[in-house]
Amino acid sequence: MRSNKAVLGLPLRLVVGIIVGGVALSAVLYYLASPCIFPKELSVNWSPISIPNEEKTPITVTVRLNGKNVDGAIVIINGLGNISYNKTINGKATLYFTPHMKGRYEGYLSLTVKGNGCYRRFYEEKAIKVFNKE
Repeated sequence: MRSNKAVLGLPLRLVVGIIVGGVALSAVLYYLASPCIFPKELSVNWSPISIPNEEKTPITVTVRLNGKNVDGAIVIINGLGNISYNKTINGKATLYFTPHMKGRYEGYLSLTVKGNGCYRRFYEEKAIKVFNKE
């Protein structure tokens, strides 16, 4: 006497095994690509909030987490044809920026902060206003 149960159940077991294996593989690859599952939110403050056009201006950025300074965070300011970056030391980074704005009365610079570790990237598109003195 012959039974066809093993032959009929094989495709269903194969499909279930492939789905479970795919989910497990995607979870492992996600963890390898991004070992940080729950990133922390950084507190970022900067000054000044407006700078004159065509002048080299120091911009100070403070990066903190729960009131403690974050060291080694990369701070990037870019826009209007220029870019400046620096790393934080004792939670502070000073960047010198010279905007070049032609044919406009005002423009904006963006600010990006990337923490070294399990931190969410901070981005502000219109962080610093650039104005003409005239």
